[in-house]
Amino acid sequence: MWRRIFAHELKYDQPNASSKNLILSVLNTTATKREAKDYLSKYTNDSGQHNHCLFFIRDLHKVAPAILSQFSSVIKRLGMLGLRPMFVIPPSPTHVNIQAELLDSIVTEADLKPLHLKEGLTKSRTGLYHSVFSQESRFFDIGNSNFIPIVKPYVYNEETASEFMTKDVVKFMDCLCQGNIPHIDKFFILNNAGGIPSGERNDNAHVFINLSQELEHLSSSLSHNISTLTKREPRSQNLLHRMEVYVKKDEISSLECEYHDHLENLLLMDKVLSNLAATATGLITTVKAAALSSDRKNPLVYNLLTDRSLISSSLPR
Repeated sequence: MWRRIFAHELKYDQPNASSKNLILSVLNTTATKREAKDYLSKYTNDSGQHNHCLFFIRDLHKVAPAILSQFSSVIKRLGMLGLRPMFVIPPSPTHVNIQAELLDSIVTEADLKPLHLKEGLTKSRTGLYHSVFSQESRFFDIGNSNFIPIVKPYVYNEETASEFMTKDVVKFMDCLCQGNIPHIDKFFILNNAGGIPSGERNDNAHVFINLSQELEHLSSSLSHNISTLTKREPRSQNLLHRMEVYVKKDEISSLECEYHDHLENLLLMDKVLSNLAATATGLITTVKAAALSSDRKNPLVYNLLTDRSLISSSLPR
């Protein structure tokens, strides 16, 4: 069915046979005819637009090497399917350089060229912030499509001629995606916990979130959960319940951090997507799921081809 679309309806001209065969194979297994047409009209050379996906990956240093290698293959496939990746490293007092090295290896293994950008933002003397995506726009031309940006979470202050690591990653990402930046069609957040938990689904991840309608409710719910965990209050004054809080203190601390990340992920999605085109969508999933080799089961590939979520949080505005 898809060969007819390629040959006559959209006249898609891929640069090489391997890319074309990959797209035909993936479309045959994942998309409806209408979704295939939508994908081809957006991501083919004829569209005249270079599409990017922005990655924000938490705790990459905790991921097994085998999964990182599989993820590299997915990055290569996304590029062949018409989506050029860009990476932003989360701020961390100890792990930024390690994550930069891991991303360098992932990009290199995908037969692409890592482009390390230390300062994501420049703070001018007037107090305004300027994004490296706008200032270094020459790197995002189609002729430089093999260069994959890896942005560290630093801000350069022109007034003091110094740099500092951001303490507010939501504001950092908000400013990074403002101005005359490349066309970003997807925002992917990868972590170890997966999507935003839903009380209606027994704390499994939401499948679909409309941020314009659900942001306030979800952020309030997550904040309430964080507050409850912070108090460390037993379910009752029963001795066993009080002992439970003590015995499970490490588990409670871990869960509290996880919910902080969930809330931050939600706010990141809202700020980033607010700066992008109305057609842009976001996805929150695990690194393990994002590294799956099956195109039918991989949430990143599935979202690219269908604009729908597979099992994880898909967040259009």
